[in-house]
Amino acid sequence: MVASGLTSAVTSFACTHVRTNVDVVMIKADIDIAETLSVAKLVRFIQDTPHIAAILHGALIDVNKPKLIVDNSTLSSKNVFSLVTGGARGIGENISRELAKAGHNVIVTARPGGNLGESFVSDLRTSYGVDARFLPLDLSDHDSIAQLARSLKDLGFVLDVVVHNAAVGTKTAAYQTNEHHDLNDVLIHVNSVGPVVLQQELMSSGCLRQDSEGGCTVLAISSVGALRPFAEMQPIDLASKAMMSTWAKELNKSHRGLNVIVLAPGATDTDMLQQSVLNALKESGKLSTFISLLTKRMLINPEDLGILAAFICQNDMAHLLHGSMISACCGLHLDFNGLPNVE
Repeated sequence: MVASGLTSAVTSFACTHVRTNVDVVMIKADIDIAETLSVAKLVRFIQDTPHIAAILHGALIDVNKPKLIVDNSTLSSKNVFSLVTGGARGIGENISRELAKAGHNVIVTARPGGNLGESFVSDLRTSYGVDARFLPLDLSDHDSIAQLARSLKDLGFVLDVVVHNAAVGTKTAAYQTNEHHDLNDVLIHVNSVGPVVLQQELMSSGCLRQDSEGGCTVLAISSVGALRPFAEMQPIDLASKAMMSTWAKELNKSHRGLNVIVLAPGATDTDMLQQSVLNALKESGKLSTFISLLTKRMLINPEDLGILAAFICQNDMAHLLHGSMISACCGLHLDFNGLPNVE
């Protein structure tokens, strides 16, 4: 069910109590009639895609006046380039694939070492006929970030979309600790500081599409932990998610030529969640109990998040949704019992 004009309090109450029976999404719109076609497109997408409606259960989507009126008829003829950090695994892999499926030329980043990125972009080129490239990036290393910006400039790429997706959790960050970075350092640098520095490098190097051409879309993948605190998450992990979301909102206000949107997923069936939570529950035989205690009694499929992210990155949607923080956590942020605790 898509609702417009409801108060957030009523929506929160409905989402918390109907749980699995109805999907409630609130669209808050105060725009001119000229933009109603884009709003209708958003509504149809939610209504016609049940899995997306379930993911957006409890979301309050704030629709804004577009910063620029863009002629979408001219967009199909230009080459569209998208950068997805951490774009070869998990949620990022699915975002990269959906953007390539939509015709975007995709630059995928991953930490240096291994051949996962190269094999993945080769598959994108073969499957979708797009220009797909792999570039190494270590978000905890400022030199690596600067090198990425230089590489993009040398290749002559001007980005239409930047997806700040790369992130680590408490378990996965442990693999990156060394004599220079402890666990807290890795969490803050990869999840918060790294994306800020990367964005600054991309802007200063002239790698982003400018205002007159519609502006660049910046999609920041955050977490349900940025929407509300959970005692089960480590304090530094929580802080890094909140920092990312706050920075993205300020970036949207301070840079008129950018369309910045935050997408905050919930419990998603990725390697990161498996390592931190799911594997231990599976070994103890408590995985089904854990899932049954989630608000919608389901884990989020990363393929669905890829579809949602690619839809948001369409030029008309990005101009409509700029400045929004969209919860994609199946209403978990409204479940006041917190994350399920399976003893």
